[in-house]
Amino acid sequence: MRNAPTNSDDIIDSRDVIARIEELEGDREMHADELAEAEECVKFHHNGELDADGSNGEHAEYRRCRDALKEWDAENGEELAALKAFADQAEGYASDWNYGAQLISESYFETYARELAHDLHGNAIMDASWPMSCIDWEAAAKELQQDYSGVEFDGVTYWMR
Repeated sequence: MRNAPTNSDDIIDSRDVIARIEELEGDREMHADELAEAEECVKFHHNGELDADGSNGEHAEYRRCRDALKEWDAENGEELAALKAFADQAEGYASDWNYGAQLISESYFETYARELAHDLHGNAIMDASWPMSCIDWEAAAKELQQDYSGVEFDGVTYWMR
C-alpha cells in the first residue's frame, strides 16, 4: 500500500483510503474465519456445544482465536470505522473516487491554493515578488474552496472536488 491515511495528512489520495480499508477488512476477516473454524471444531467434538472453558486443545485454540479477534478489534477497529465513515461520506462527492480523488485538509488548503496557482501560471509570475506579495492567499483559498465539497475525517475537514 502507498500510505495509510490519517487525519494529520495534508493531502489524501482516495485510492489510499480504499486500499487501507481493504487491508483492514481482510485482516479482520482472516481472524473471524479462524475463530469460526475453531468454534466449529469445538462444536464437532462436543456434540454441538460450545464451552470455551474446556481444557482440551480445541478449546485452547478457540480461546486463542477469540482473543486474537478481540485484540485486533481493540487495536484496529476505530481506524477501520473512521476510514469507512470517511469513504462513505466522500465517495458521494467525487465521481473519480475509485481512480484517485484528492482530499486537501482545511489547514493545508491555503498552501494548496498557492501550489495550484503555480501549476496553472508557471514560474514567471510565481517567482516574482510582485504581484505575489500583494495577493491575499487566505481570500484566494476561500474563493477556490467554493468549487470544493467539505467532508469530515475523524474530526478534520478535508476538501475535494
